[in-house]
Formats: sequence, C-alpha cells, structure tokens
Amino acid sequence: MVAKDEKREIWLDWLRVTACFMVMATHSCEPFYLGGEGSLILTKADALWVSILNVIPRAAIALFIFTSSYLQFPLHYSAGEFFKRRAERILVPFIFWSLVYAFVWGEPVQNLKDLIWNFNYAAGHLWFVYMLIGVYLIMPLLSPWAEKVGKRELQIYLAIWLFTTIIPLIRQWVGGPAPVMYGPSGIPNAARYPLWGEASWNAYGVFYYLSGFIGYLLLGLYFRKFVGRLSWGRTLAIAIRFPRPRGRRCPRRVPGGRPGGPGRPVGGPVAQRHVRCRVDDAGLGACLPQD
Repeated sequence: MVAKDEKREIWLDWLRVTACFMVMATHSCEPFYLGGEGSLILTKADALWVSILNVIPRAAIALFIFTSSYLQFPLHYSAGEFFKRRAERILVPFIFWSLVYAFVWGEPVQNLKDLIWNFNYAAGHLWFVYMLIGVYLIMPLLSPWAEKVGKRELQIYLAIWLFTTIIPLIRQWVGGPAPVMYGPSGIPNAARYPLWGEASWNAYGVFYYLSGFIGYLLLGLYFRKFVGRLSWGRTLAIAIRFPRPRGRRCPRRVPGGRPGGPGRPVGGPVAQRHVRCRVDDAGLGACLPQD
C-alpha cells in the first residue's frame, strides 16, 4: 500500500491541468484568425469569442513558470542534480520533437541548419522551451538570494517587473509601429524602439534583466514564502482586481517560407476586403468584419 504524500500541493496539480487546457484552447482558435482558404471570423460575435479564447488562455505559460518556481525555487539540491533532472524531463523530448518537425515539414536539410539558430517555423509552438531553459539556467544563481529575501524587498522587485510588462506599449506609443524582420525559417520579429540605455550597440537596457518570464519566477517565490494557501473567495477577489491584459493588433499578413519570401495573406481575397483589425475599448484585440 502506497503511503499518502502529505506534502503534495494538490492545488498545483489542478493549476497544471488548467494550464494544459488553456494551451489547447488558445491553439484551437488560431485557425480562425491565421487565415488559410478563407477567414472564419464572419461576425463581430466570432471576433469577440476568438479574442477571449485566444488572449486569456495565453497566461498558461506563465502558470507553468509560476508552478516550477513554487515547487523548485530556491533549489532544494545541487545545481548539477537540478540540471540533470531538468535535462531528462525537458531537454530530451525537446530535441526529439524538434528533429521530428525538421524532417516531416519543409526541407529537412535546411531545417536542420536553421535549428542551429532557432526553432523551425512549423515548430513555432516550441518557443517556450528556449525561454524555460533560460529560466532554469538563472535559478541556481538566484537561489542563495531567494533563501534570504524579505517580503518588502521582493515586493519592490515585483513592482519593477510589473512596470516592465507595459514597456511594449510605451515603445509603440513613443516610436509607433515597428518594422518586422524575419529570421531563420521565416520567423518574424519586430524591431524595437530603443528606450533607457538601449542602442544599436547595446540591446540590454536598464530593465532588461528584470523583465520577461523571470517575473513569474519571483511571483512563485513570493506566493510560497509570504502568501501560502488562498481560499477560493480571496483568490477570486485578487483576480477580479488584477488589471486585464491589453490585446494585440492582429497581423495583416503572416510570414510564409524563407526570410524575404512572400507573406501569406489572412483569409481569401473576399475576407481581406471585409476584415479589419483593431483593439476595442475593452482591450480585446480582434479582427472584425467591415460593415
């Protein structure tokens, strides 16, 4: 008979299940706005539901980082043992599926060359593994600090990180729409308007090291050390007060093929004439039909 694990955090199991469902939800609605043989967003109701089902579930990756931080940060064992366990669970399947996509979709030889620099376009949904590996690399360095950090100090760092989440909006407000450049396999990346120390010779501005998914690592640490268990009522109260994320403008075109190659229009010619993109007053990015 197996003894019950009294230390198991059951709510984290449910959080993972919810995050997995959110990943499936956000990918299931992508065909509605990525086009193909014709746009499937035909009414304003379609646009609203696609926006909701696409924007909200994108918090899934943040929940995975939060969960990893809550359970493993600061590290409970040596850095070598930590990396060995992570490699077995993350790196091996990541390499396997990257090779599968390289051989099955597109030109295998070129895909393998592109894997040196980035993921292949067909395997774009594996982007988060690169980010996850970067977070794992920094965890052993931050662990001694995480063991000693106080509540107020951690709150200050979280406040700075929360500010960095609106920097993309500040870039767009100050610099306007950014041109899009294409990397290996046609992967798009928007040029950044330089802010606070950034320049053509320096990509690492003042907030660079406190931005991105590292904040969810700190957030998981904060919950484990200073929040503890939350009731359903308190959880809902926090969630309702938390600011809603702004939606993004829908791209007119999505890249197809090699860098510099022709883009792939959203929908067919009829759909292109009758679909426009905007961010409405509620902050939901949507491709809406023209009246």
